[in-house]
Amino acid sequence: MQLCGMREQAFFIYNNIINLKYMKQIDFSKLDLEVKIGVFQNVDTRKDLGNMLFNNANSLELDALSRRIFDAPNKAIELNDAEYGMMMQSLRSSGARYSVIKALENAEKPTEKTTKKLTK
Repeated sequence: MQLCGMREQAFFIYNNIINLKYMKQIDFSKLDLEVKIGVFQNVDTRKDLGNMLFNNANSLELDALSRRIFDAPNKAIELNDAEYGMMMQSLRSSGARYSVIKALENAEKPTEKTTKKLTK
């Protein structure tokens, strides 16, 4: 019985290490978005993207992520690969503009956790 608990604990630790290794930071309050052809502006997208994700949420995880983005402070928030992939898939399937998708791809920055893990 104790072995089963140890496996679960090891799996939990492994998943957390993986998630820490691939964290991204995105500042949804200052997304460099192409608003017209060749014209870029810093746009606060927290409410719009949060609502778009919420309207298309098909899981509790996506619902929670939409609320995190909607309520995000005026600074970057961290997303792991699973959250980032879920967000991008939802935005693509909901018909988000290409400029929004591209701005999010360009906005992702590795976190200090990522850098520390990769240098060890």
